[in-house]
Amino acid sequence: MSHESLPSTYPPSCRLQLRPHYGISFSLLLLTYINFGWMLATWVTNRGAWVIAICTVLLLSELLASPWSMIRLFSVRWLKSDRRAFITSMLGGVIVVFLLVHLDWLANLLLLMSAGLLVRLDLQMANLSGWKAFWVLLSVAGLGISLGWLAHHAIVTESVLEGQAFLELWQRLESQLQAFLSQ
Repeated sequence: MSHESLPSTYPPSCRLQLRPHYGISFSLLLLTYINFGWMLATWVTNRGAWVIAICTVLLLSELLASPWSMIRLFSVRWLKSDRRAFITSMLGGVIVVFLLVHLDWLANLLLLMSAGLLVRLDLQMANLSGWKAFWVLLSVAGLGISLGWLAHHAIVTESVLEGQAFLELWQRLESQLQAFLSQ
């Protein structure tokens, strides 16, 4: 078959530009963080653990958004001192032992990292800067954790508004309002 006998649009795929489907990776990241929020609502009852989880999400978003050269520069500067290297290795050992004891947390953390890396690759293809990528990752993470927590409390308890904490708060506000009005 000669070149002249082929249609002028042959092959048709040469002129098409493939566009990445960002929605798939963002949906996976959002679903992963919704799952994480649900699991946090199930596992954690005190506020200190929630603060640790939120700090972990901030750190993970920053690590995924910042360039590797900045991370390498920071870690080399940090590890120049023997004392800081020792503290880092001890803290790393404690974290590894904690994650090995709690394999469910490790699996969830690896799932969050893999979904975050997939979104980060899409953000790099879209030419987003480090700060914009950080805010996108952080907003998706915050939205997902919030939706997971709300879904857990809406499904597990009878309703979000009928939970025990809301009733106690409502009773305290009502008693304070009555005390204020009786003055």
